[in-house]
Parts: sequence; structure tokens; C-alpha cells
Amino acid sequence: MTRLFLLSFAALLSIGCQSLELEKVPTSRSLEVLTNQTTNTIEIKPFRKEKVKELLRDFKVTLANKKKLSREDWSVHDRLLSAYISMKYTGRASVLAIPPKSRVVLYADSYCLNPTKGVPTENEHYFFSKKQVVPFQKDLLNYSRSNPGDWETVQEIIWNLHNGVRWESLPEKHKNILKGIDPRAPIILPSKIKDLIGENLGLSKVEDLVPEEFYDFEEFASRLKRPSGNKSALKSEPFSVADSSIFSSSTSDGFESQRITFFNPTSETVEIDTTDYVLAPVRKEYQYVGFYHSVPYDNKLFKELEEALFTEMLRVGLGTTPVIGDLIDLYEAMASKDFFTGRKLTAEERLLSTWGLLVGSGQLYRSAKKGLSAPGYYVREMSKRYKVPADPEQARALKELADKLPGKVPDDWPMVPGKVKVRHGNKKSQGLVFRDPENSSNSVRFMPGDPNAKYAHQRQPYVVARKGGRAMDKNGRQLDSAETPDAHIPLGGFDFDKVWGKK
Repeated sequence: MTRLFLLSFAALLSIGCQSLELEKVPTSRSLEVLTNQTTNTIEIKPFRKEKVKELLRDFKVTLANKKKLSREDWSVHDRLLSAYISMKYTGRASVLAIPPKSRVVLYADSYCLNPTKGVPTENEHYFFSKKQVVPFQKDLLNYSRSNPGDWETVQEIIWNLHNGVRWESLPEKHKNILKGIDPRAPIILPSKIKDLIGENLGLSKVEDLVPEEFYDFEEFASRLKRPSGNKSALKSEPFSVADSSIFSSSTSDGFESQRITFFNPTSETVEIDTTDYVLAPVRKEYQYVGFYHSVPYDNKLFKELEEALFTEMLRVGLGTTPVIGDLIDLYEAMASKDFFTGRKLTAEERLLSTWGLLVGSGQLYRSAKKGLSAPGYYVREMSKRYKVPADPEQARALKELADKLPGKVPDDWPMVPGKVKVRHGNKKSQGLVFRDPENSSNSVRFMPGDPNAKYAHQRQPYVVARKGGRAMDKNGRQLDSAETPDAHIPLGGFDFDKVWGKK
């Protein structure tokens, strides 16, 4: 061999070889502060594409034939919505989009990158690093996204690369994966030819395993270290993500899967390529972890989901009004100005702010999850139906009323769009109105009451119930007029089943 060839060959062999000395831990920010700065929560979960297609076909039939969705129908709706949301924020291969003022929770598959270290425990702290731990790290993570069935094979490749396996010792399947990633793999990786020219990659060996030889998944897995002792992880806040304006925290399920939360407190969408990073341990006795999301993006399926979940459901009027459970938190988002900039919000933005609060509070209400990821036309239409009062006095009175409503009306009675009002100036009070989904002439109107009202029966919270359009008293007896005291049922004495003669 010529000297020039040897020098060129040696340069190729050195690709991907870095020291695994403990990295400097990046800056962190208070979890409480980040939580307050990111009111929206979005979850990204993997799913089986063929199963979603099957569910979507059935759901379209349901929308075409039903006026009311059953509990099972809503369960299907939620699975379809989860797939839609996951695809919306991962539409460009390994790139993840994190909207402004939002938290994105990514459920990711993962790999152990250096088996000489301990398996991560659930509460062990990790931060984002751009360190290359093994050769072809980024390419192997990208390969895994498109080939989820090869997870164990890829983990075998990673472990053996870390152990300095010689090319000649790899099984053919492993060689083919590596050559598909880079045709130069046979000369980049350790080999007998490399040994002849005296190169040494310096990769550390797993205890009791002979370098150069190939070992399968079980042989490596049986030798992984489980940190001993009672030393618990130090308290930590979310860490800044290298070369970005976002923060992250993570929870491990061993080395096989991770739950990673990204915090974007800025006013702009931030995109990151997840395969540019690995999870680096704060404590040196733990493994580096490579991760990737396995959301199977399909543009045609994405469009079909959007059509069914938003366009078609708006058309038939399903799922477009809040339910009682939503109301309790709904009126806690009444600020009419952006908290961070002071800019006055539009009706659509106020609506999104409200949805964000519902999700951010931990109450993953269906309407909130749907609204946060909805196309623009859906938000505009919903802003007409979801009347959110900006006046603090209105909001306070309605919130107090809403707190008392659970159990007062069936869950499947939707709130009438536009009826979220109380007395303001000379405007007539309307309260919160719910209608029978089977008969619109049956309704229940909840009123906060007005301490200054002329009549005593209107000064405390009360209920007006109508059957067939006629008002009823607390025992379900129909009245000639809705203006009588008996038609104003005190809220505390209102029993829906008794009024409707169900007991």
C-alpha cells in the first residue's frame, strides 16, 4: 500500500471516535416557571398506521349515519385525534415542531449507546447532547424510524460497534444495514485490514466480553449494569437543549423507551432534528441513550383524518360544544391580553388560550386537545360557537356557577353555543343553557342570580327547566308561565331526574 492510501484509510477509520468523558451539564430553568410559560400540552405517540386506517373507515360510516356519538364512538375519535396530532408535529422525518408557549411530550423508542455503564432508572436526569458515542449513530437512529421491526438488530449493532467488533465478525444482516447506510462501512469500521496497519479506535470493551468478536442481544443484555446502592438522583430542573431556545426533561423506562418533555417558552415555533441529539447522563455511572420517534407519517392519511375530525364533524355539528366538565376550568382563562406582551388578543386567540389552560392544567379534555392542533378554519368557526366573555365580572359569576354544575345535567346534553352570558349593563342575562340532544324543546337554563333583582326568586342561583318548551317546577309539573316563582327552581334544590320524572 502507498503511504497516501494508508493516511487516507486511517482518516476514515477515525470517523466517529470520541472520548466518553462526562460532559458539562447545561443550564436549567425552574419547572414552575416553564410550566407557567407553556400553557399548551401536546402528546406525540407512535401508532399502527393500518389500524388507524381501519378505524377511520368505520368512523366515517358513523358520522354519516349517527346524530349522536356513543362512548365507543368517542373512544375511536380520540384514537384518531391522537394519530392526527402526532403526525402534525412530526411531518418532516426526524424533525419535531414545538409550537410557541407549548410543551410537547414525546414518547420515544431508544437505545443504550454505551453498555459499560448503568441502565437508566426512571428518575435519573438526562440532558440533550450532540456527542457522537458510536459510529453511524445518527444514521442508525434514522434507519430505526423507518424499520421499527429491526429494533433488536440495531441495538446489537450499536453494542458491537461500541465493543470494537471487527467487520468480518458481523452477521450478513448487520453488514447489509451498515452498507445501506454508508457503502464505506467495511473500511470505516474496525477490521482485519485495520489491524494490519496498526490503527486503534480506542473504543471501550464490555466487561468479560472479548473485543473483535460479535455478541448477540441476549449476551450483551445479560451483562448490563444495574447501579447498586440507595443513592438517589439529585433534584433537577429542565435543562436547556443545545443550539436551541427550548428546554427538556425526561423519564426513562430502562434504555428501551423514553418520555421526553420539551418546553418552548418563546413566541415562535422551534424545530429540532431529534437524531442530532442523544440523552447524556448527569451522573457518570449511567449510559448515554439514543432515541427516535416512530410516528409513521402519511400525508394522505393526515388529510383524511383532518377532513373527518374537523370539516365533517363541524358540518354535522358533533363535538363542537363544551361539556360541563370543561366549564369548571374554562372561565379561568379570561384575560383579554397576552400575559407576556400585553397585546390584546383576538377572539380566536382567547379561545386558544382557554383551550391551552384546559390542557395545561392536566385535564386533557377532548375539546382542548382538538382545538390546540386544529386547522385555522376550525378555530375560526369554534370561536363563533364558544363564547368566551372578556369581562372579569362575567367570568367570575359564570365560574362560580359552573363549579356547582357537575351532576346537575346529563353529560350528553351539550351546552347551547352562544349562551355563555350573564347580566352586563342593560343586557339580558342568559346564563348557561343545555339542550336535550334528542329533542331541542327540552332544555335546562342555569342562572347565577342577581342580588339586586326585583323578585326574591331571582336573587340566588336558580334553574329554569323546560319540557316541550313549557317551564316546569321542581317536581316536574308543567306550568303556564316561566315568569312565576315556581318556574325559578333554586339551584341547590334542583334534581334533574325528579323534574323529568325519572324517579
